[in-house]
Amino acid sequence: MSVPDEARAIRAAILCGLVILFDGFDAQALSFAAPALSHAWGAPASVLAPAFSAGLAGMMIGAVLLGALSDQFGRRAVLLAGSLTFAAGALVTPLAHNLAQLMAIRLATGIGLGGVLPASVALVTDLAPPRLKNLLVMVMFSAISIGSGLGGIAAALLIPHFGWGALFFAGGVLPLLAWPLLLRLPASAAVNRREAAAASLFSSGRTPVTLLLWLLFLLSLMDLFFLNSWLPTLFAAARLSGAAAVLVAVLFQLGGAGGSFVLGGLMRRWGAVRVLAVNALVGAAAIAAMGWSGGALALLAPATLLAGGCVIGGQGGLNAMAGDFYPPLVRGAGVGWALGIGRIGSILGPLLGGLMLAAHAPASALFSVAALPQLGAALLILLAGIWARRADLGRVPAAL
Repeated sequence: MSVPDEARAIRAAILCGLVILFDGFDAQALSFAAPALSHAWGAPASVLAPAFSAGLAGMMIGAVLLGALSDQFGRRAVLLAGSLTFAAGALVTPLAHNLAQLMAIRLATGIGLGGVLPASVALVTDLAPPRLKNLLVMVMFSAISIGSGLGGIAAALLIPHFGWGALFFAGGVLPLLAWPLLLRLPASAAVNRREAAAASLFSSGRTPVTLLLWLLFLLSLMDLFFLNSWLPTLFAAARLSGAAAVLVAVLFQLGGAGGSFVLGGLMRRWGAVRVLAVNALVGAAAIAAMGWSGGALALLAPATLLAGGCVIGGQGGLNAMAGDFYPPLVRGAGVGWALGIGRIGSILGPLLGGLMLAAHAPASALFSVAALPQLGAALLILLAGIWARRADLGRVPAAL
């Protein structure tokens, strides 16, 4: 691939990363605004649970629907439409006066949020040369953690002075201000719409890989959201102070951002399947070590940092691997369906953690359970890679 083509792929990854950064900001905005919003409405924070569920449902719909549409109408068009959708949803959110209105707005916002990630993965995978592809997708994915972190900083700065609605105003205005830059997103090669519409995730030997990816993404996102939702609570149960529990939980997110860069480089050299299978095994050990630490920071802090790199960074790696398993005709649909099915896991993970906490399970047991999906993921990654090699799907066999 020529230098101009490489530059085009890098530009696409940077601009897609910007979209995903805003995605991470807006996806977490309701979490950060929930205490102030519930206070303003004079209701307990638990009342907002259906709104969180509506947002997750929207992300599931968006991943499947917009991912498939990106195969027919182009990645660039879907990225632009998705970013406008979640920007508009953020701006309208402060106008909600009751739970029903908030649920409807978060559902629509979630469709935009869920749709931009599979389209971004498909676009960068389409454009990038093999030696840069995994690295670019991984670096791009790390923008989610950065956006989420910026959302927390913005909440701390804006909500005390301007109210909860200011956070959503920022989340809507920023993508709109960046739109002139987003218009420079390059388009990938044109795809015949009729052929894309007729293509299937279950043809040409793809059925086993598709089903394995769905189960893999379900386990991975279930684990990620299990840990994201309950880490501060689990650390408090391990007798850490409130401040220490939050600070150590932040290490999980920092590890995720760093892990994306490290795994991207390793995948570039050793291939996605090998690296991600080993990464999942290391992640299982790191999560288990968090439970075995007994609250001792000398073990807990590095284990949490490593677990974040493996779990969050590993999810970025799975996105890249999934994009490589499918040809351009169904690449957006393939990644979108995997992420959409994975959203079921993102709902089940927090529920499982809540049930175990309600049953007064010890922290060591909770972390041991959280390690199991990583063991399952390692097996599924190997099986998907072996089947892809047998069916001669894409370039993945070279990664084995």
